[in-house]
Amino acid sequence: SFVSEGWSLFCRDATFKSSFYRLDNSLMDSLFVTILCLLWALILVFVGTLLQMNMDVHVVEQALFRSFFIWWHGFPVLPGGATLAVLLMTNLGVSFWKGRYWKKVPLTLIHVGFALLILGEGLRMMSAEESHMILTQNQPVDYSESPTDWEIAVWDRSSNDDAQATVVGIDGNDKVFSVPNTPLQVRVSTDSYELLGHGIWPLEEGVRQSGPYEVSVRRRRFHHPFTIELDKFTHETHPGTDLPKSFSSEVKVRNDKGEIDRSVIISMNNPLYFKGKTFYQSGYGDSDDVSVLHVVENRWKMLPYFSLGMIAAGLLFHFVALMRRKR
Repeated sequence: SFVSEGWSLFCRDATFKSSFYRLDNSLMDSLFVTILCLLWALILVFVGTLLQMNMDVHVVEQALFRSFFIWWHGFPVLPGGATLAVLLMTNLGVSFWKGRYWKKVPLTLIHVGFALLILGEGLRMMSAEESHMILTQNQPVDYSESPTDWEIAVWDRSSNDDAQATVVGIDGNDKVFSVPNTPLQVRVSTDSYELLGHGIWPLEEGVRQSGPYEVSVRRRRFHHPFTIELDKFTHETHPGTDLPKSFSSEVKVRNDKGEIDRSVIISMNNPLYFKGKTFYQSGYGDSDDVSVLHVVENRWKMLPYFSLGMIAAGLLFHFVALMRRKR
């Protein structure tokens, strides 16, 4: 009762209430918080770009930009990109409401544009489908592979060498599941898989034989209703070094009937847009006849352009209004 009474007196104190109200007002819509978040975002982008020189781009993206915290030896030490997005959206919404900016069209355009820009990136991270397509010269390819997810494909070779594969996705969590249409059971962990009664192998690409069944662990595949065939790969380096200067792929795109739809050159700054997907030149293999394309399907790809247009229009209208007011 002593504690509850003391807490009641503390909460009824007018000075405390007014102090808390001022603190709330000063932080929730503070321009300082906005600038601090934007500066930290710039630092994250700079550090993430440097880390991608020696680390996989998806690992860096997950560690810095998609997580709420940056972890070090199992402890959260710094805010990640997801935390920044939440703070910026909250700060933007509170300042828009308290400042009554909806009464001014230019400021409304600017704030809504920034909100859509942040929202668009969040939607991209949640829904965009990214994969890699590895092309070998003169070999048509109709699928791309996930850089992070795995799957198990099983063929029954007992009666038909051309049997269709039964494919089961692996989500990386420890579990046991049955392969449809077969008596096989698979136990999957974070770094290995086990065909129950037939042995344990590391979770890496390879083909195993289990009686009449052929089992393949591979990257998750996304099959496309078209094929891409590499005609020629060009790789240039800076003089006297092994550093890549530019690389490009001359490819033929064939439709589902095998007819050539187009012949294009995909280079570092010249992607291919086809069937709702974007193909970027992202790398190459150990020889000059292997090219690696980054395939992205993003249903929200136009949202950032729309939001930037709103911001530009709002800034322009606001500038014109200020000039008229000065006159």
